[in-house]
Amino acid sequence: MSKDLLDLDDVTAEVEEEKPKRSSFGKKFMGVNPASMLAGKDSAPHMVGEKLKAKDKEIEQLKEQLKQANGSSSSIELRMPFSGKSVSFTLREIEPSLIDVSTINQRIQSLLNDAAVSDILPDIRKNGQSEPGYLRPTKDGRFELIAGSRRLYCVKQIPGRKYLALIGDVPDEDIRHLSRVENKQRPISAYETAMSFYNDINSGIYKTWEQLAEVEDIARSTAFRYKRLVELPEVFVQLFTSPNDMSVTAADWITSALKKDEKTKKLLISKAKDLLDDKVNKICNGYKLLSAELVLKELKRSLLEGGKSTPTRKKPVVYKAKGTPKFKHSLASNNNSKFEILDASTEEIDKIKAFLVRMFKAEAQ
Repeated sequence: MSKDLLDLDDVTAEVEEEKPKRSSFGKKFMGVNPASMLAGKDSAPHMVGEKLKAKDKEIEQLKEQLKQANGSSSSIELRMPFSGKSVSFTLREIEPSLIDVSTINQRIQSLLNDAAVSDILPDIRKNGQSEPGYLRPTKDGRFELIAGSRRLYCVKQIPGRKYLALIGDVPDEDIRHLSRVENKQRPISAYETAMSFYNDINSGIYKTWEQLAEVEDIARSTAFRYKRLVELPEVFVQLFTSPNDMSVTAADWITSALKKDEKTKKLLISKAKDLLDDKVNKICNGYKLLSAELVLKELKRSLLEGGKSTPTRKKPVVYKAKGTPKFKHSLASNNNSKFEILDASTEEIDKIKAFLVRMFKAEAQ
């Protein structure tokens, strides 16, 4: 196993790096293929960009108008920036179970958890939504979420809470641009950006990664880093508190390590599954999660150790002394120990808890 593959010093130092930002205007064209825009006399990418920047200003104005509609029970009629159609928006509260997230939404819903929305969940739980999401009606009384999936996740965690939204029959040409509204406040991660670009190429919006780089106004080297990022198994993204915590540099290292050989791949995937189990357990119990730097160090350690020091799962052992309750101990493959106390009275359980609290200087969570 090569030393350069295992050296994470540069990676951990760049965990907090600022990932290349996605152009604010490059995606502002649903129903207009960039290839056709680049085919005419105005074929230079910078001229395409100038046209799209003008639309960007219209979208900003529309967002301000939508903000003004917040708090009003009456409807507001707004002109859409791309289709030119007028759409009536009404502020309503909707049952979350009736809402489906649009496939155009860039956020990967499986990456949302309480930790990933910790910046807004406590406030929404206490005070409700300060900003509505955006929905459009579909069939059978259901709604498609255009923007606000993080807020929707939060509302779903609160029993009986409904989702506050501005509802309008937004045309397809405009929906992908409005779906970017929330991403200005909480930028999507490098991984989600990469997957969104990948979907754009698969759907024919772009022909190649080179063309995508030109229209999105990003360096080709950056575009091809996103291309490599698509190859990363989602389990590695799930290890981080939020997908935003995983830098492109860290993802590059993991992707390269997975390609090294089959043994390295198995070690990393096994370690990732153990770390993910640990993360889920910590979330359930309200414990602090590993930082991005520690996640990477744990992955590095699994390769350095070569799996040799990883404990093997052991069968439970039952311990018994005369006049005392039995207890059972087992060891999992992730080195977590489990104790089960059998046939103990309430008084004995209380004594054991008191002993453990003193021993670990612990407090109830």
